Amino acid sequence: MGRVRSPPMLPSLLPPLLPPLLPPLLPPLLPPMLPPMLPPMLPPMLPPMLAADVADTENVVPPEPCKPSYPQAVFGTLRVGSMFIKLRRACQYRTPCGPAAAPVSLVLRGCTHAFERSTVRTPSLDTMDSPTLTMDIDVKHMDAIHLETSHVDSLSHGFIDANKEKNLIRKLDLWISPIMTIIFLTAYLDRSNIGNAASAGMVADLNMTSAELGNAVTLFYVTYLAFEVPCPLVMKRFRPGRMIPFLMFCWSIVIIGTGFIHNAGHLYASRLLLGSFESGMFPCLALYLSTFYEPHEQALRISYLFVSAALSGSFGGLFAYALLKMDGVAGLAGWRWLFIVEGCASVLISILVFFCLPDSFETARFLNEEDRSLMRIRAERNARFNGKPEFDWKDVRSAATDPKLYISCFSQFMADTCSFGLSSFLPLIIKSFGYDTITTQLLTIPVFFWASIAYIAVSWLSDRWRRRAFFMMPVCLVTATGYALNIGLPVSQRGALYFSTFLIAPGIYIIVGLNCAWLLNSHAPYYKRAMAIGMNQTLGNSSGIVVGQIFKKTVNGKYLMGLSASLAAALLAMLGHLSLYLYLRQQNKRRDRMTDEDRLREISEGKMGDFHPDYRYTL
Repeated sequence: MGRVRSPPMLPSLLPPLLPPLLPPLLPPLLPPMLPPMLPPMLPPMLPPMLAADVADTENVVPPEPCKPSYPQAVFGTLRVGSMFIKLRRACQYRTPCGPAAAPVSLVLRGCTHAFERSTVRTPSLDTMDSPTLTMDIDVKHMDAIHLETSHVDSLSHGFIDANKEKNLIRKLDLWISPIMTIIFLTAYLDRSNIGNAASAGMVADLNMTSAELGNAVTLFYVTYLAFEVPCPLVMKRFRPGRMIPFLMFCWSIVIIGTGFIHNAGHLYASRLLLGSFESGMFPCLALYLSTFYEPHEQALRISYLFVSAALSGSFGGLFAYALLKMDGVAGLAGWRWLFIVEGCASVLISILVFFCLPDSFETARFLNEEDRSLMRIRAERNARFNGKPEFDWKDVRSAATDPKLYISCFSQFMADTCSFGLSSFLPLIIKSFGYDTITTQLLTIPVFFWASIAYIAVSWLSDRWRRRAFFMMPVCLVTATGYALNIGLPVSQRGALYFSTFLIAPGIYIIVGLNCAWLLNSHAPYYKRAMAIGMNQTLGNSSGIVVGQIFKKTVNGKYLMGLSASLAAALLAMLGHLSLYLYLRQQNKRRDRMTDEDRLREISEGKMGDFHPDYRYTL
């Protein structure tokens, strides 16, 4: 019996018939056809194909009309019949290509090449010469292929309209940032008002010595250090919208109680309690901000926290000036009213925060559904660096053994030595120039106000240019210059001495705040970042113990020991910033030199978070 031959006209009919027939036929045909066909084909076929295609990645051009707005590095093309699947290196931005057909999810398992997770985007099939799937892929083990379709709205493909994103950030800046700023302003006011109270007669009323005042400042940091690491690690479990206002309410009650103390022992107890409740505030707030803002947006928002700390100096001086006028009201000294009134204000603010602070963007009432969709896409941009959402001790150990964390902690310790000395003792430093108490309180206001303006400007530039060390190292030199002037000038030159505080104040907030933003940018995933910011603040704030001891005595009317130690600390902080810059630059260069084989090997070894070969550190 003769073999049946195909009609001679069939080849000539296929080309015009295939384009209109292919789109409706592919979806029903692919699911039953691909699974049995591909497993025997893939293992021998995919590795050599990928190896061949990787060598010529730059020549792979997306088909018209797909014109991506962002560069995407293709590293392989898989052909299945008439279907070409382009394997793309995972990149931060994924661009929609023309009118979209139903998105297709592709999962590859069991190949010798290791990837991690995949997202697939299909151009419109009826506009192309052959159906092509373009995707970002990262799948760990490949042994089969599964294709499935699902409906996803246009926002889910990874493209964000720039204007919509600006509106979203504006909403965050009008809601989240002000709440964070008010919380930290309150915390810093309640923490640093001991300096204003001391200059207003508290030491004499409690029959204390200057050494006992220094001990009270030191004791605050004993409990402060004990809880800084645990607080950010448990914040997600206890919900930020509940944990943060609870801590705030507790320390407010302690501040009110401080207005009724009668001796040094009472002051010691109140400072220990205050330290325990305030300890986790900054690491929790900084970590909370990192869940709403992307890395290149964080320095400016963290600057708002430190600006609030600087403004607390201005407001603290202004409040102290007003409240000291209440001296004798109800038989209480003015410094007692300072604690009582500020504590009551903090209680009211904590209640408002309880009702206003969302746990996450998913529960934020000020965001609509489109805003939440945009937030999800922003989160997915760095999803491959974020690991599992659940707590994992591996992330904690990864942070604790990471050398860059300890370089950052060293710099933070030195910067905080300057910061705590200025914030706690600036009224006493200015008073040592020969001014009376009321004038001293007023003269602190311009210093902190200028520091706030300078810090916001530098943080904005740092985010805009995505540079940290470039700003931090010169600022350290300016701060050191201010300390040198303060040490070298005689007390009689009060104007020049006062000018030196304008050189010191901006620098200490800039180097402290930008270092924290730099640390958050350099650590991933979430729990590694939480551990890192906790350790950074614990080791950095341990400088408070030192500060309480070095600002005890005056020599020729000035705190020479404290000022000299602060000068040395500013220069050592600059050395730490330089060391971290060189270390991170070397890591970035090493990853830039990696071949695709090196990259895939490191991914297969489980290097995730900021150790992922695609992660680049901010410099």
